[in-house]
Amino acid sequence: YWEQSQASPSGGGSESRLRSVMTSGKASVEELRSAIASVEAVLDEARRELDRKQLRERRAAFEHLYHAIDKADEDLLEQAIQQAQAADVDDEDILKAQNKLLELQMMTPEERAARAARQRQSQQKKDAFQMVKKDDAEGLAALLDNLEEGESWEDWRDYAGRTLVRCAADLRAPTAQVVLADRAKAKRNSGAFLRQHTPPREAALLSTPGAFSNAGSEVQLKSPDVFTAAMSPKEGRRASAPAPLVKAADFVVDDDKEDEEKPEISETEVEKLKAQALRAVVQDDCPSLAEVLKLVRRSVWSRWENKAGKDLLTLSQERGSSMAYSMLAKSLGMVKEVKREFYEERQTVWVFVNGDIQPRRATVMEDTPEECDDVLLEFWDGNDPPERVERCLIRAMWS
Repeated sequence: YWEQSQASPSGGGSESRLRSVMTSGKASVEELRSAIASVEAVLDEARRELDRKQLRERRAAFEHLYHAIDKADEDLLEQAIQQAQAADVDDEDILKAQNKLLELQMMTPEERAARAARQRQSQQKKDAFQMVKKDDAEGLAALLDNLEEGESWEDWRDYAGRTLVRCAADLRAPTAQVVLADRAKAKRNSGAFLRQHTPPREAALLSTPGAFSNAGSEVQLKSPDVFTAAMSPKEGRRASAPAPLVKAADFVVDDDKEDEEKPEISETEVEKLKAQALRAVVQDDCPSLAEVLKLVRRSVWSRWENKAGKDLLTLSQERGSSMAYSMLAKSLGMVKEVKREFYEERQTVWVFVNGDIQPRRATVMEDTPEECDDVLLEFWDGNDPPERVERCLIRAMWS
């Protein structure tokens, strides 16, 4: 009876059953085969569990290794390398971590200090945008007040390319906007800030009384849709019909030879062409508008007005007819094509990003001839690698 209970399947585990069958002289071949099969099933399950645990350990060591590489911390890297070697992580990944550790160990004290400063600024930038999202005015004010001298928070950008001011406006954080406005106002009133951040050409215009009144032939004017794009939707609706800065007739030259070559036309034809021009401006129909400008003298069509007293240039601004505005401005000589420049390697330039009032400073990384449409630049702010920027956004920085 004792031998039968030990050999029965319900007596214990697979190993106990196998031992019982082996010590029993009455066990049949079938019972021995069955006991061995049950033990092998347990061993297979144990091997699968071992593989799963090794995979989890290797994955954790792999993630820890690359986390240490990203953090660039020597102690963390040494610990991660030892853990990766014990978990049988690929040699290629371990070698990458060892190279990073060697690079850190060979850094000079000055390089370590500069790296620490970059990390601190990166963390401050991240915290600042988090505080703007939470509308934490007290924390944001403390962070900005504790910035080191020469550190400009106005140059910080988030993942969407927004400044702190733009981010606060988009997220409707009123108390954060007040803090940023106060800090920006105080900084703008500083003479050092004006000297550092105002481009030389703009500084010359600002410092010259009446400079903008005579700058029509030199300053490139933008179409109204460019200014509207820089505003929020609410501001764009309020500013959809701005008062024009200039009248079309102000740009007409009395001794224009091109006008003199155009024939005189009757009053009836003039009224007909005037109606066509007004309709073309409203519909932003450039071909139809070009026909009128080709037949009528500039001194005549520049004084055309609709029943509301709006001339063609003003009407194109109000209706957002950017193509018609460009054609009219070009015909009046308000805009001129910017001359392409040759950019030398290591030359300093301004980059005017659409939607940002303050341009970004950058350095040209390679000689760029006039025929190239983009320029390889490295921006002064941030740690991003060099990137190619369209030529039309770049202006040379003159000392």
